[in-house]
Amino acid sequence: MAANPHSVHSSATVIDMHCHPSLKGYLSTAGFAEASRSTSPSWDPMHRRVTAEALRDGGVDIVMSAIMLPERQLLEHNSALRLFVWGLSFLDGIDELYELVMGTPDQYAATGRVMDRFERSVEDAAQAGERIALARTKGEVVEALSAGETAVLHTIEGANSFETAEAGPSTSTRYGIACGASTTAGSAWSRWRTGIPTRSQTPPTRSPAR
Repeated sequence: MAANPHSVHSSATVIDMHCHPSLKGYLSTAGFAEASRSTSPSWDPMHRRVTAEALRDGGVDIVMSAIMLPERQLLEHNSALRLFVWGLSFLDGIDELYELVMGTPDQYAATGRVMDRFERSVEDAAQAGERIALARTKGEVVEALSAGETAVLHTIEGANSFETAEAGPSTSTRYGIACGASTTAGSAWSRWRTGIPTRSQTPPTRSPAR
């Protein structure tokens, strides 16, 4: 007889390897610890499925939060898309999203702004009593799991976040970025940083930390 799925789930280390709580959290006034319940009968772009509460209820042990900054060129070279975004400006967060993408020429800095705010929201959730913690190294992941906390790691989706960065790896080190996928080019490469398998824009000439 197959094992009880609930038993398998409770005994396994459950990892959500790709979700997007950071950008919507940046644009929303609701905290990461707060439940997100959409009241819209149709489409609600600010509805968040990934919250501290949802991770707890789902028994998720490790979450890899993907920072995906929309590419500025998508709006610069697509008048129809700009018109569509303008038509959504009545929605909360849309104007701030437009400012983040179009009003911040330094996409590297804009990505950092999203990560900084998300880190604060995770810390606020922890202070509110949620069993959740940021993790930047393998040791911090192990420490969080040992304490019964959900470990949150940064990932970056889209090489446009690095387009203005002359020293990209320094930010990878600062935030403990677990992986970065070059979705525009359709390629990615792996290395090891402090024991965590990563995808990074680090030049291959640099020796990975072990």
